[in-house]
Amino acid sequence: MKKGILKLIIFTTIIVSAVVAGILIIGQGNKTKSNAQLDLGNKALLERDYEDAILFYDEAIKLNPKNVDAYLKIAEAYIALGDYITACEYLELGYEAT
Repeated sequence: MKKGILKLIIFTTIIVSAVVAGILIIGQGNKTKSNAQLDLGNKALLERDYEDAILFYDEAIKLNPKNVDAYLKIAEAYIALGDYITACEYLELGYEAT
C-alpha cells in the first residue's frame, strides 16, 4: 500500500514539476520574503528538522502562493515524516495555485 502511495507521489511530483517549470513568479515584495522563508525551510530540511521546515515552507506559501518550490519542498518534508496524504494535498494545492 505504501509503495503505491509513494509511486503516486513521485509521479505527481514529476507531473507538477513539469507543468510549473515554465511559470514565472510575479511580485517582488512578498516574493523576496517568501524566498527568505524558503531558504530557512531548506536549511531546516537539510538538518532533518522536518517540523520547522514545514512551518517555514507554509509561511513561504502564504507570502507567495505561486512559489512552486515551496509546495514541492513542503511535500518533501511531509514525505520524510511519512505523511504521504498531506504531501499529495500540497502538491495538488501547488498545481492549482500555479
